[in-house]
Amino acid sequence: MDTKNIAVVMGGCSPEHAISMESGRAVLGALDERLFNGRAVVISPDGSWAVLDENSPDLAEGSIRDRGQTPEAAVSALRKWGVDLFFLALHGPGGEDGKIQGFFDTLGFRYTASGVHASALAMDKPLTKTFLAAHGVKTPRSLVITRKAWRREREETADNILSAIDVPCFVKSVRLGSSVGVLPAADRQTLCAAIDTVLDVSPDSVMIERSIKGREISCPVLGNAQAPLRLLPLVEIKPITASFFDYGAKYEPGGAEEICDPPLDASLAGEIRTIARLVHNLIGARGFSRSDFIVDGEGIWFLEVNTIPGMTPQSIFPRSAERDRLRFTDLVTTIIRLELEEENLEREE
Repeated sequence: MDTKNIAVVMGGCSPEHAISMESGRAVLGALDERLFNGRAVVISPDGSWAVLDENSPDLAEGSIRDRGQTPEAAVSALRKWGVDLFFLALHGPGGEDGKIQGFFDTLGFRYTASGVHASALAMDKPLTKTFLAAHGVKTPRSLVITRKAWRREREETADNILSAIDVPCFVKSVRLGSSVGVLPAADRQTLCAAIDTVLDVSPDSVMIERSIKGREISCPVLGNAQAPLRLLPLVEIKPITASFFDYGAKYEPGGAEEICDPPLDASLAGEIRTIARLVHNLIGARGFSRSDFIVDGEGIWFLEVNTIPGMTPQSIFPRSAERDRLRFTDLVTTIIRLELEEENLEREE
């Protein structure tokens, strides 16, 4: 493979900006210099873009602000550089929901991870649940309430939630990841408080989901939809600093115990992998994805699918890959090659 110019896109305007920066830094540092030339593209919270120096980026916040420019100007500079591929390390709205994918599609650029349709579908938790339930995937009971309904009919809406879902439950942002905008509710008072809080980061609506007590299992998947997939080792998540896998438990050192290849009945582990493969294919994921589940006495419950899983040192996907003897540098190379292979197949068609 000829040396390729890879622009690693990180940051973004969502509440997941900081985590995206960590993912981007890790990916940029893991690019195999024998195969790739790398540049960092940082999207600031204000929406400006900064294209940093090739192979030796200064990721200090001051430097990024000083180099801020419009997306169009940044893309023009990258086109002159000869960018072959954008590696998307963006999490949350604007990066994982199909918007930047559509931007790059319009301009004719290739990028890693899923396309517009799969990204938009996976980012919308209620829509994903409804879509997968229609294909036989079991998912916890849930409902969506709008800001308008909550503001106008607060008490009646709370009554409806308690009747339909009951407590304990979770209040979740409809379109955020990294456990941003997720709060547990144990009674009516904490339910109402959680809805108020989550509506601050999820302004249009929130999802109320039944809480299921069981083992939380993640299944990372590597590959392109409808092609041979590599199912990486399952990872069991046991929060230590919180009652569930919240933002702190996910990213702070010692926040959770993450057990690769946890002790599971072989048939149960196989069923989890089968569902993760089905989810990856049904949504049309490209490159990689990670599906999260809860397992209890009633079976396997799908929670959500991530089309751009975290790539920080603490992230589940790289740790699972390492357990499968796929070093982080090799994982990054594999994700890039999957997109380049997809491009070659499209050309042949």
